[in-house]
Amino acid sequence: MDIKAIVLDCDDTLLDSMGMWRSVLPEVLSAFAGEKAAQAHQARAETMGADEGLALFVRENGLDVDPAQIKAQVMERAHWHYANDVAAVPGARDFLGQVRDAGLPMAVASCSELPEVECGLEANGLLGFFDRVYSVSMGYPSKSEPGMWLAAAADFGLRPPAGARGGRLPPCRDRGPRGRLPHARPHLALQPPRARGHGGRCRRRASRRLGGRHPRSGSGGSVVGGRDFAREGGTLPVAVVAGSPEPCSPGLLAACCAEADYVVAADRGAAWCRDAGVVPDAFVGDGDSAGAEVLEWVSSAVPERVALPCEKAMTDLEAAFALGEAVAAGRGASPAFTLLCATGGRVDHALGALGVARRHSGHPVRLVGDGWRGWVLSPEGLRSVRVEGPGRTVSAVPLADGTCISERGLHWPLDHRRMDALDDLGVSNVVEAADGGEVECHAGCCLVVLLDG
Repeated sequence: MDIKAIVLDCDDTLLDSMGMWRSVLPEVLSAFAGEKAAQAHQARAETMGADEGLALFVRENGLDVDPAQIKAQVMERAHWHYANDVAAVPGARDFLGQVRDAGLPMAVASCSELPEVECGLEANGLLGFFDRVYSVSMGYPSKSEPGMWLAAAADFGLRPPAGARGGRLPPCRDRGPRGRLPHARPHLALQPPRARGHGGRCRRRASRRLGGRHPRSGSGGSVVGGRDFAREGGTLPVAVVAGSPEPCSPGLLAACCAEADYVVAADRGAAWCRDAGVVPDAFVGDGDSAGAEVLEWVSSAVPERVALPCEKAMTDLEAAFALGEAVAAGRGASPAFTLLCATGGRVDHALGALGVARRHSGHPVRLVGDGWRGWVLSPEGLRSVRVEGPGRTVSAVPLADGTCISERGLHWPLDHRRMDALDDLGVSNVVEAADGGEVECHAGCCLVVLLDG
């Protein structure tokens, strides 16, 4: 048999999760229609999507309730279990590794909701094996219909069997590593139905990097200059190491990566990681700047590798940010980015890196270099930053037209001043107040840079 690709079910094929579903679903449904009706529905719901199955349950039991209300309760419990105590089927990882080593593309097709499928696979370290993920929540009919299977065949460039019919096929979730990265989709940060003593598998395991963790300060929509982002509930600190020709010092890179819970190297950024003794969680890139020796190190040392084509409609850095967002979403969290090695040696790359940071300014974004640090401010993400140290130079540079900022505690204060992109009015200000100054962004997007010393 000439096998071209493999499409696998998720529940009870990759994840030992059907027992969980056979407990969670009747538990929720019995509160609406009694235990007998709940058990009867469970027996025939396993090949249905949640929307289809719960609509049927409401209709057959004559309930005056929105199926979406029931679904929210079911998914809350299921998501927590996928994140915390649903284990991989014994031997699943070894099997997937053998398939990957054989060079065969793989996909998952499931009747479970996409956030739960991805959460469960990621919690068990299996998500990175798959190029694509298909779910009934993406518009496909149940697995008893051929839609998901035909979509997988078409997306892998295969001809469906003669006579197969599936109608219009919705898009899949394309994960790379042989093609595009997914756009990050938000996952609900669901609370568990009951508290557990441990943090769950969706939290990052293991001490992979040199050096220890450092305490964090600051909170909410602002940070204190010279200190790191707060690690609050629902936030994943992500370090993105870019590939500028002139990197930051190895010591600085290692210290910043030690403070992160997830590290992504964008192409040549892997070289700077290796030089600093840092093994990133993931490598993203087309390999054009990393070099053969570094790519060999990546293939042997880096757990997750997303190989991008050279001809693509995004930079490696943009893809690295997208991966950071997707990983955070898969853990029910929001990313807080620290960007390293992004501004040295080429002004065009530096400007492009600032553009990427601006596009992701709905999340906190910090930039760090030798002798300076910076923050990207926006009303949707990090709204303000305090800058400490009287006499230190601080600049505020708008990254979008119509940016509105205020500066307090500086030699030249501003009050809701509107500026267009790259306006130089806020360059080379000075911290004057003994307790430090503050820069706040009311509209648009602004880069704040604080020089050391």
